[in-house]
Amino acid sequence: MSGERLDNKHCDNITFDLSGQRLIAPVVSTVDIMKFLGPDVPPVDGSLGLDLFAHRTITIIPRKAIVLESPSSLAERIKTARELPIRIVRDVEGIALSVDGAVRTPEGLAWMELDSGNGGSLVIANHIAPLLGLPTDMTTPRQGHLELANGIAVEGTIRTRDLIMDGNIAAQFLNQWSLTLELEHGRAWLSPLPQD
Repeated sequence: MSGERLDNKHCDNITFDLSGQRLIAPVVSTVDIMKFLGPDVPPVDGSLGLDLFAHRTITIIPRKAIVLESPSSLAERIKTARELPIRIVRDVEGIALSVDGAVRTPEGLAWMELDSGNGGSLVIANHIAPLLGLPTDMTTPRQGHLELANGIAVEGTIRTRDLIMDGNIAAQFLNQWSLTLELEHGRAWLSPLPQD
């Protein structure tokens, strides 16, 4: 998010077999993911990136499943969902794939990464923080909110910092929603998870 350089080894064209589907990741980084997660997190063997699903439609159901959608299951899934304008972002010379969701500001839309892998605060870039009524370089997180372009409120712990992107909407929000991504055509929908 802040533009620092990361160097690590990688492997090319790795095949994953998931629920009877064969998916090929063009590039897989080999890095100790635990050094990014901290000492209090249970062991994690790896992390899947959206690039594995680049030409597919998936639904991420937090803490439960990644569903590979068919045209008929997609039609059923989005009947009551709310579409969110998104941008597909291809960083690292086109290798990585991430999704930015549209966020309302008084001066137009901002585009913030939808990041289910970030369990921390919502992070807002200094360059748009004033548009959302936030101070810059806010190192102590505080409660706040913003609004997606489809009218869904995003509330939670927010901090601001110098970023090369507009912001990062973390798992504290995304864990409350099923996120359906039609990655080939750049469309997304959110559905609230049932309350337990």
